[in-house]
Amino acid sequence: MSATTREISTRTGLPECAVIVLFSLSYPIRNALRTIIVTADGYIQARLGEMVAATRKFDFLSNMLGTIQVGLEEALQPVDHILTMIPFGELVETCPELNRVVDAITNNLHITVNSTAFTNFIGIGGLDSLEGVDSYLGARRKIRELTFRIQRMVTISGYANVAKQKLQEQSALLRQYIEVLDSI
Repeated sequence: MSATTREISTRTGLPECAVIVLFSLSYPIRNALRTIIVTADGYIQARLGEMVAATRKFDFLSNMLGTIQVGLEEALQPVDHILTMIPFGELVETCPELNRVVDAITNNLHITVNSTAFTNFIGIGGLDSLEGVDSYLGARRKIRELTFRIQRMVTISGYANVAKQKLQEQSALLRQYIEVLDSI
């Protein structure tokens, strides 16, 4: 009997003591245990499918949001370039009236969003997701919002990947026990 348990232990990777315990159970108890383990593994496989779907969904959405973010950044580049070249800070200190001009520019400058970013906006949340992107400052606010959303989705995807890995480990362990029970 020990040679058989040792062979099964070597083949399945389970400790020999676990194989011996399973050998010592009666046939009805081993069958009941196998049924319970198969049911638990089925539940794990369902949860694993959910985790795979969740990681794909959040990875896809974070990529789409990243495209939107890049599109908005590209739309703001010419304005950023001009605003950084003109020393508004120094000019406003010498003439506070210029602050009103800077505010008027940043609040009312029309921004054109590229078609890929626009399509992604519509695909994720419809046209209302473009709400507030009617000026330079609106686009800057939307970029900050998108950055936050992307970070959350990446974090959630990371949690789902960890959960997926743990479920895979648990499933592998249960399958080892099923293999032992099938060998007896």
